[in-house]
Amino acid sequence: MPLSSPIKPRTPIITKVRNVVNQSLVYIRPEIILGVFLIVAILLAFLKITAIGFYIVFGIFIIGYFAERVFRILQRKPE
Repeated sequence: MPLSSPIKPRTPIITKVRNVVNQSLVYIRPEIILGVFLIVAILLAFLKITAIGFYIVFGIFIIGYFAERVFRILQRKPE
């Protein structure tokens, strides 16, 4: 019987990074991001700052957020 334990296979770095990202995303809820986007959009509107890039990203986020909500509702309904 060998005294040393068997060598465990090494996990690739990309797997470790993916695990860390997934664990950190648990703490960020879409409602928080939506609130931050809305606050920044209101501030930019009051300051009359033109930030086309921000509004494009904001629009993509809004479309994705509501598309996900609708998709979840459609999945729950029994057919």
